[in-house]
Amino acid sequence: MNMLRNIKFYLSALAILVGATSCLDKYPGSSIPEKEAMRTFADAEQTLTGIYASLKSNALYSGYLTLLPDIQADLVYAVEGNTNTYGSFWRWDIRPTDLQLEAVYAALYKVIGNCNFYLDRIDEVVANEISDTNIEKLEQYTGEVYAVRALCYTELLKTFCKAYEPDTAQSELGVVLRTKYFTPEAARRASLYDSYQFVLDDLAEAEKRLDKENDAYGNVYMTSASAEALHARVALYMQDWDTAIEYSSTLIDEKKATFQLSDAKTNYTSDYTYFDYMWAYDLGYEVIWRIGFTDTSYGGALGTVFLNFNKDYTYFYPDYVPGQAALDLYDDADLRYSGYFYQTETGYAHGLSWPLLVKYYGNRNLIAVPPGGAVPDPRRGLLPKERFFEGRQRPLDAAQDALQIGRYDQRHEGQLVADHLRRAPARTLHGGFPPARPQTLAQGLRA
Repeated sequence: MNMLRNIKFYLSALAILVGATSCLDKYPGSSIPEKEAMRTFADAEQTLTGIYASLKSNALYSGYLTLLPDIQADLVYAVEGNTNTYGSFWRWDIRPTDLQLEAVYAALYKVIGNCNFYLDRIDEVVANEISDTNIEKLEQYTGEVYAVRALCYTELLKTFCKAYEPDTAQSELGVVLRTKYFTPEAARRASLYDSYQFVLDDLAEAEKRLDKENDAYGNVYMTSASAEALHARVALYMQDWDTAIEYSSTLIDEKKATFQLSDAKTNYTSDYTYFDYMWAYDLGYEVIWRIGFTDTSYGGALGTVFLNFNKDYTYFYPDYVPGQAALDLYDDADLRYSGYFYQTETGYAHGLSWPLLVKYYGNRNLIAVPPGGAVPDPRRGLLPKERFFEGRQRPLDAAQDALQIGRYDQRHEGQLVADHLRRAPARTLHGGFPPARPQTLAQGLRA
């Protein structure tokens, strides 16, 4: 009898335990299982917006991916009294397990994973869509996703692999090629040749879908022009000179009415030439594609180690200053010099006076002003709070805001906004095209 009672007790306890465990398998009410996600046109738009947003990671263009190669490639001097930020890279004391290296690698594959998720689901979305207009837009969106994936694989190749040599590319290791989200794939590095061919295949898919009519300077989403620019750079990396000339000529010659060099001689405002304004406000005629940061975006503080003005908001305390070899690359007639560098005395006790790298100072519309304080500006000294806000909303910035919320606008012919807004689609997407970087810098990060 006691034995029967014990059996009933254990069975009841087991039932309670199983029931409690099953409760742990329930999804939160606001979650969507990934296999049920991205079913509609609106879902596809949100997924694409998320892809662009992931490019804002502080491990990518607003942080490590841009900074570390410059610091490692001996283009800077470390200043006495520096905070030792990125010191191991400056000293070449680098290990594959460094967190910054892992962050770059992980952030790029995160974007690739998001792209693969979109590409795995998009056929079902198109099949269920009944609007011809939406189907046409989805084709454009898919082209953008292919272009973003090609961009990320290009960054992985130039960052973690040897430089491409046509004679040895098939025997050199490339990167792990992930092409699917839901289908397991072997974690095996492809050859360098196959890796670059995969990038070219993605660019071909992008180019046949992206509408050339959407090409305009300052875009925050991928266009035909940005895919062509990336194709030209990949061809350059592959030493395919003819293809590099072909694609770059398309942008330089055939699209010269859309993309022009930002004039470094003509003033756009009383303080900035068109070239300086491009670096100060992230908008200019020659910008093909850019990261669409806003004042609520989370990213990296790209210029901190070169300026460090937020120590006392009075002086600059750079961790690194441009090396003489880097400064000597610019002759006296080079108009870019004043946009990149500014000679001033630092706030260190040793009183170092040296040209500081100011091109990464930051978008003047996005810099936080300390309460009741001021922000030091390399060109205008200490910038009081009142004066700082006076200049925040220039015509170009109004154009940027208009594009973000998808409004069309008409402005004076002499202003930079007319072409920028002419074909702006009614949607909010954020992306960014990396600045062209020499191959020697591109290989600055190695796993």
